[in-house]
Amino acid sequence: MSLCTRSLRRSVVCLLGMLSGLCAAQMAPNQFISQPKEWLTGGRVTSFLTGTLQSLTASGPDILFINAPTFSGSSSSILVGELLQTGSGLSQSLKPNQIVFPNVSNVAAALGDFNGDNITDYAFVLSPMAQGWVQGEPNTLCVYYGTGATINDIEIGSPPSSYNNALDPTTLQSVYPPATSGGYTSGCMAFHAQGSKPPNFQYVAALPFTTNGLPQLLVEDTVNNYLYIFTNSRQVGSNGVLNGFAPTPRTHLPGQRRRPHLHRRLQPRRLHRLHHQRPEQPHRNGVPGQ
Repeated sequence: MSLCTRSLRRSVVCLLGMLSGLCAAQMAPNQFISQPKEWLTGGRVTSFLTGTLQSLTASGPDILFINAPTFSGSSSSILVGELLQTGSGLSQSLKPNQIVFPNVSNVAAALGDFNGDNITDYAFVLSPMAQGWVQGEPNTLCVYYGTGATINDIEIGSPPSSYNNALDPTTLQSVYPPATSGGYTSGCMAFHAQGSKPPNFQYVAALPFTTNGLPQLLVEDTVNNYLYIFTNSRQVGSNGVLNGFAPTPRTHLPGQRRRPHLHRRLQPRRLHRLHHQRPEQPHRNGVPGQ
């Protein structure tokens, strides 16, 4: 039998096997034994993260979700919230676990234990609105340190929220900017972005650069093609100011016109070298516009 004949026969057999498998899968009974459940989030969800957001979590992961911007005239705001496990499913989004970020076009989030207390914390990078943007104006990174509160804790108000932060007495949502009094640990810092266009911080990741190290933050601006690395010293915020993170020299990512070979793109060794460079001094003025 020739090689071409054997190859053709094998191809036909593989195709028949794939078709039969697909048909069997389509005809299998009870693939979905119940209808999907729905939870209200107050808007259209554009992204979400899963993790253990309660210190004594029930079976299954909790969910942090980010809604699409809602517009009012020329301004927009984005709501972030949680769906917590109850033991028999997910809870509805509770007001104390919601944060509304005003005058932003995008919110990117990452989860990690940033201060080493075995409780999940929350990092948010805010993208400015293009309308009225001025080149060189500072951008905002916030870390809301977690309390590990369970859904039962929140319902009785002790602690009242998943975030170590004050609640708005009117909306009962977690306040932004973070509280400047009351001994809360959540805070924000300002940092400057490079580029001639309004930045869009589309992606943020929390990962350690050393074994068993604390998570550092990597932030990507997908419009101007810059990568920002923030070192983490474990120190929590105070009076609404984020103290434990500092930016290192930014890295320009290759654009579409000049694409180096794959092995020459940003490598772990390059990230390690950037991590050990002397950090720039962060801006300590809190959130722009305060």
